[in-house]
Amino acid sequence: MTPLQDYLSGEVEVLIDGKIRLGREENATLYLPKTRFVEGTSCQWHALVPIDCMWMHSGPGPIPPPKYPDADLFRFVKDCKAVGGAVTLNVGIYQEGHMAPASVAQLGRLAAGLKSP
Repeated sequence: MTPLQDYLSGEVEVLIDGKIRLGREENATLYLPKTRFVEGTSCQWHALVPIDCMWMHSGPGPIPPPKYPDADLFRFVKDCKAVGGAVTLNVGIYQEGHMAPASVAQLGRLAAGLKSP
């Protein structure tokens, strides 16, 4: 981070129970932002979360199903939104420009859930 940065890139490897796992170890700390800004900075908190493919779909075959149960993903997005954090959900795309039906369905359920209290 630098003083010139106004948002965090926030690439997330995995969510556990609706929180970001900090590190690759099984017992790594789980994290959820408490405010819009990274502690001690004026840098807006942001998370880039892949929901099906890790970063992109390559090769033949189907895109994997969503990685997270609705409850975990939706809780994470709602909790981040509640403190003003930003979340980008990365969704795999086939070479023809289509997304996997299961991922589209999950995004639809998330959109509906965000509209309700």
